[in-house]
Amino acid sequence: MRSERNKKQKNEVSKLNRFTRVWSVLYLLIAAAFFGMLAYTDILKLKYLCMAAGILILLLLLTVPALYSRKFKKSRTIISLILSIMLTAVCAAGMVYMGGTLDFFSKITKVGASTEKYYAVVRKDSGITDGEGLRGKTVHTYLSGDTRYAEAKNKLQDELDVEYAMDESLSALAAGLLDRTCEAVFVSEAHYTTITEEHSDFVSQTEIVYTVEIEIAAENIAKNVGVTQEPFNVYISGLDISGSIDTVSRSDVNMIVSVNPVTHQVLLTSLPRDAYIALPGKGGAMDKLTHTGLYGVSESIAAAEELLGIDINYYVKVNYTTVKDLVDAIGGIDVHSDFTFTTHGMGVYYAFYEG
Repeated sequence: MRSERNKKQKNEVSKLNRFTRVWSVLYLLIAAAFFGMLAYTDILKLKYLCMAAGILILLLLLTVPALYSRKFKKSRTIISLILSIMLTAVCAAGMVYMGGTLDFFSKITKVGASTEKYYAVVRKDSGITDGEGLRGKTVHTYLSGDTRYAEAKNKLQDELDVEYAMDESLSALAAGLLDRTCEAVFVSEAHYTTITEEHSDFVSQTEIVYTVEIEIAAENIAKNVGVTQEPFNVYISGLDISGSIDTVSRSDVNMIVSVNPVTHQVLLTSLPRDAYIALPGKGGAMDKLTHTGLYGVSESIAAAEELLGIDINYYVKVNYTTVKDLVDAIGGIDVHSDFTFTTHGMGVYYAFYEG
């Protein structure tokens, strides 16, 4: 009887040892993968990474020998197994979170092509409902030396065989369309937004019947540094439109975030949107800082670098939609109103009710 019991116990120990040997190898691989991912993400300073490596190695030394070798008591092996399972769970959770972080950074740092839209706009009572209604007609457009404007005008001309009349101001374009001096106007999305701000009835009396899209080539303008050891500057550009972040528009918010990871200091510098500056990419032509956004974020960054005499390493672009989505992502903002009232902005009226 005792012999059978001893034999049974030995078989149980043997099965446990076989399992813990296999588990110890898997355990080591997961721990190594976790540390490799931790080093790859570069989210810890070197001294903290070394501390993490030391703690991980110590835990492995305390548990792996008891899991792999048959020389240890069963109780020690079981305790080591429990600790290893807990540590593996922590490593797995850490890798999941780091993977999510890397995926997030890959999305927000992806340098993709931007798109600039140009609209053919007519009065709602013009009888023109689509692009075909513009074929062969004279379209008034903004007199601009910008190459993308020229590309958009050429594309519209090729597609609909239109003729152009040039106006020197956006106000003249808008007034001409509203007072029936012209049948149609052709403007960029950014200029369309400007017109709607200046003429509150423009949206209600007109409609967009044709859109031309011009792609702006992708350009990686980051100047990478070791962000855990070296100071760096981040440019924040706040665009004055809603919709896709790929659409260029005026940069109404221009801020520089200067970070010193060694002294743990962060400096925020706000640049006035109406600062009158030379445009580096336009041969030094003078314009407002906000208008650099119409030529893409690279022009805004180049202007800010020249204005401040610094290197800008990274940038962040936001617009109205981005801010709204960000606020919603962290739970939104609930506002309780004590009154019912109506207000308006940019030609749009908003009604707020008590409660």
